[in-house]
Amino acid sequence: MPGKKMHTGLSICGGGILGIGPLTILKNLEKDLQDEFGDPNLQIQHFFDCYAGTSTGSIITALLVSGISAQKAFRIFKNNAKNIFTKYPWYKRVKPKCPTYDHSYLFRVLKAYLGNSKMNALPYPTFIPTTRMNGKKAVEKVWDDRDDELLRFAVATSTAAPTYFDVIEKDGQSYCDGGLWANDATMVLESGMKLRFPESKLRVLVLNTGMSVPSKAYGNMSLIGWAKYLIDDWVARTGNSNCFEAMANLGKENFMRISPMIEEPIELDKVERLAEVIEIWETHYTEVKKDLLAFVKNEAKKESESV
Repeated sequence: MPGKKMHTGLSICGGGILGIGPLTILKNLEKDLQDEFGDPNLQIQHFFDCYAGTSTGSIITALLVSGISAQKAFRIFKNNAKNIFTKYPWYKRVKPKCPTYDHSYLFRVLKAYLGNSKMNALPYPTFIPTTRMNGKKAVEKVWDDRDDELLRFAVATSTAAPTYFDVIEKDGQSYCDGGLWANDATMVLESGMKLRFPESKLRVLVLNTGMSVPSKAYGNMSLIGWAKYLIDDWVARTGNSNCFEAMANLGKENFMRISPMIEEPIELDKVERLAEVIEIWETHYTEVKKDLLAFVKNEAKKESESV
């Protein structure tokens, strides 16, 4: 990898159960690439050599960098989504600081599939944002290949969404969801790769887990109205600037973002809408399939020609 002239990265945003969407794209893409190259054992990892993922995106990223195919990762996510969002008993949730969901099931899933793999032993450059707190200030933290830390711990910290799951504590530090500052990890990926391989170029595919929702607010609003707008609409769009910068830095031909349009946002813990989310992304895949395959195969062609 150090001598490569071009790297191809995959960046996956956070979004709770909505993570089944990017996995729908990836498992379909993987299957079509297997058919295209006549190799049933081909995995999506053959086409990407660096990864970034926040919150739910970190789960998907971790499964892929651990060698799990996109099709298997899809099944793992789908089969475990309901149990991951298991509520604490009511008598615990009446306490003001108790989050809604018990993260112990998620921890068991992460241990089962990620084992004791460490960040600094992964086969690909991998970047997982989290938010580190020590009681004095919040600190943006990116787990990467310089960290002698368990991959599953890094993922657990990135998925600790406030009010949904407990913060994660270790060695006097508290960690919560990386989505608080980098729900879209595209610039984290670009920056990390630039530091490691300053002479190389980068191509990036971004999967926007939260999808695109039209803003229905306009004109002057009250203080409460503006607060609701910022929380419901604008925070969800904080990744747009990352993509704008990445496209400008990398060039339009080296950047692709997949983001289905939906009329109303879907809450990240609505497990009962899992099938609906899958259908949205299945439909969107048929719409972007031609361009997506061209984007991925173009890099594969360049790599094969350079060998």
